[in-house]
Amino acid sequence: ATPLWAQEPVALTLASTEFPPYTGERLAGGGFLTRAIRLAFERSGYAPTTHFYPWTRALKMTHSGEVDGITAIWRTAEREQWLAFSDPIVSNDIGFYGLTERGLLVRELADVKAHGLRVGVVRGYAVPKLLLELQPQFVETLDDAAGLRMLAAKRMDLVLIDRAVAHYLLHGPLAALQSSLGWQNLVVESLPLHMALRRDSPRHAQLLAA
Repeated sequence: ATPLWAQEPVALTLASTEFPPYTGERLAGGGFLTRAIRLAFERSGYAPTTHFYPWTRALKMTHSGEVDGITAIWRTAEREQWLAFSDPIVSNDIGFYGLTERGLLVRELADVKAHGLRVGVVRGYAVPKLLLELQPQFVETLDDAAGLRMLAAKRMDLVLIDRAVAHYLLHGPLAALQSSLGWQNLVVESLPLHMALRRDSPRHAQLLAA
C-alpha cells in the first residue's frame, strides 16, 4: 500500500497583493488568477496558501524567502535575476486614466513629456520602458485604488493602470468616481502576467512544472 504521508499535499506559500479582478483578499477565492494558480497546484499534489500584502511588502517577502513565490507579477530583467517565472497566464493592457473634464490628454505617448504631465504609478510596480525613457514626473501611490482617488483629487494628471483593474474598481469600490475618470484610449504596453518563484529555491523548477 502507498504510505499515507506520500498522499498528503505538499504545502507552499505565496504572496499576493490587491490587483482586482485578478487577485484580491476580498474577492471570491482571492480572485480568478489566485483560484487558477491554486487549482493547478492542487491537481499536482500541492496545497498552496496565498497571503495578501501591500505590493512592496509582498515583493520583499518573496525576495527574503519568507514565502515561496508571488502571484500576478510582470517580468523584468532585474526580477529575472532572482525569480523564475511561469508561462504567461493573462495579459494586462497598461494605459492611462485621466479626468473626464480634461478630455484626451495623450493621443501618443510623447504627449506625456511634451505637456509636462504628472503620472501616478504604484510604488514598486514595473513601469513600461517607453514611458521610463520619457522621464516624466512620477507620483507614487500605495496601490491602484489610491492612485484613482489621487487622480480624482487632482494630485496628478494621469494614472498608469491596467484597464481591467480600473474598470473593476470604478464599477465597484470606487463607483462614486466613475463619471469623473476616463480611459485615455492609449495602450502603453500589453504586459504578460506571471506567477514567479524564488530562483534560489531547490524546488522552483518542480513547482513551476506543477
